[in-house]
Amino acid sequence: MRDVLKHLAAATSLPLIFALGCSHVEVRSPSSSSAQTPQTPQTPQTKVQLDYQRIPSFAELEQIKYKPVPSNATQNKVEKRGFITVPLDYSRPDGPQIKVFYRLIPAYHSTPEDTSKPIIVVMNGGPGIPTKVYRPMDFNYDDPSDKKNGKFDRFKFLLNDFRILLVDQRGTDGYSAPLAMDAPNLRPEFVIKYFSTDSQAKDYLKAIETLIPQNEKFFIIAQSYGGMIGMKYLTLKSMRKPEGIVFSSSALPFSDSKKFGSYRRKAQLELNRQFLAAYPGADKRLISLREHFQSQGVDPNLVNYLWDYLGHGDAGIWERELSEKLDELAKLNTKEEIVKAMADDVGLVSLLNFILSASTNTPGYTDRTMAKMLMKEIPYESWMLDENWADQQVGLDGSWRQALVQALDDNPPPPVAYPSLHRVRKIIAQNHVLFTLAQGDAMDPTELQMTEIRKFIIKGHTILKSDIPGGHNAIFTESGYHALRDWIKTIQ
Repeated sequence: MRDVLKHLAAATSLPLIFALGCSHVEVRSPSSSSAQTPQTPQTPQTKVQLDYQRIPSFAELEQIKYKPVPSNATQNKVEKRGFITVPLDYSRPDGPQIKVFYRLIPAYHSTPEDTSKPIIVVMNGGPGIPTKVYRPMDFNYDDPSDKKNGKFDRFKFLLNDFRILLVDQRGTDGYSAPLAMDAPNLRPEFVIKYFSTDSQAKDYLKAIETLIPQNEKFFIIAQSYGGMIGMKYLTLKSMRKPEGIVFSSSALPFSDSKKFGSYRRKAQLELNRQFLAAYPGADKRLISLREHFQSQGVDPNLVNYLWDYLGHGDAGIWERELSEKLDELAKLNTKEEIVKAMADDVGLVSLLNFILSASTNTPGYTDRTMAKMLMKEIPYESWMLDENWADQQVGLDGSWRQALVQALDDNPPPPVAYPSLHRVRKIIAQNHVLFTLAQGDAMDPTELQMTEIRKFIIKGHTILKSDIPGGHNAIFTESGYHALRDWIKTIQ
């Protein structure tokens, strides 16, 4: 349940699938259901059988459908962009190949080839998020303040001293073999086997080997879900050792997903209350906004998608931004305007996040089954913004997706495999590792994360900074940048 994809919804008359972090929410036609009550799914007509153990033939792998990639994907006057050919199945390298897309962003007043500026490999969050969420493909380098660049520039401070290497994670809605997730013959087992954490870590290794000379130092920032990839990367037998690796507000292996979900829901409950304390009457405004949506023929439950504003940024700033968003939405007077505004701010995606999350973030569950359990355990007041309501909406469109999602609910995939904790600790002892946690992080409750991180603390090799302001993206703020620089000084 991490991070946000932002893509424009192309139509308002059809069901839309939204992603909020790992939340996947289909925006259905208006209903009269209460603001906090999930809609009841129809019974799928065709039962989907999932076999996670079967190894598909090369012929079957050749049948996987991908979206087209623009012919000018590598063209950019500032960034160095390109493709690296890798096996679809690393265990069978003579089988089908795919192309992984990378972007090397130069430091300010520099070039991608300037070796005086070390490279930071950013393993971005998700799962299922392409690099364009972290920096738009059409980023305006001539005018960084251009609104189309987004309201938060993740690399604004890092580019003072570093080059940034981004890799579109395979299968995502970017340029690395983007999966056609709307294909009715979609096989979730193939997605999990060939487009998840293990393959992504090996893709990053290929990019590092291809683009960073052996004698050149580099760093890694593994942020949010990227932490799962970062840990997997460190355990690869042929791993190219970084000068240092940062796990920032990261998902980590060996965690209790139910406990984490419970802490996260409680943290978001408190952030809802914090918003009300900062803006008295916010509860009535949210109820009024739901009523406004319904009056315009829009499902009032769409308001729940705004949960992603909770705690995203410094205290005082995120509350103001959420308040301004409520005012903006309240002024929209047509269904089309409302749905477009929500799609612009939230995102249109396929089922990729939902499928991958079941094997990485919520092993033993899916986002839907976890959310259902948590909503019973920790009820919210009706005005509150509720991520878990959103989590339960995926697949409720009566199409083939409904049977597929139900099959995943009934038979979740096996979790991503890691070496033992003892082995991982031995590997960490051979590296320099910084763990960072943020103030007011709605996605990674600090108290629980500190407990999880202690499993990996090795004296002389790891440092924990637990109070960086800025919410889930704190490592990309000015405070995070200074924390990173200070740590680098201690390891060089």
